[in-house]
Amino acid sequence: MSQEDTLKVIDHHVTALLASDVEGVMEDYHDDAKLITNLGVVVSGTDAIRNLFSSLPIDLAGFEVTFQHVEDSFVLLVWKTATLPFATDTFLLRDGKISIQTAAAYTG
Repeated sequence: MSQEDTLKVIDHHVTALLASDVEGVMEDYHDDAKLITNLGVVVSGTDAIRNLFSSLPIDLAGFEVTFQHVEDSFVLLVWKTATLPFATDTFLLRDGKISIQTAAAYTG
């Protein structure tokens, strides 16, 4: 997968998140995707990921990517919001969809 194709998926993912468009977010995940967080939450499959995104009180006001690294089908995003001083996500894509995502945030 090219870096350009990988970035298109991640750009769509971030745009859908910022719009609170859970179904748009879900378009980016592989059916058997896994999401792992620093809070010990590990979910597998699109139904479980959809439930997680639907239940999280995520305030993305002031969202800003502070660092991004893309290598083939792997992405590291470091970001912050008005209420989160530091957060990071990694994405591994397979067949143009997110296969594995890790998410961590420091709420200090």
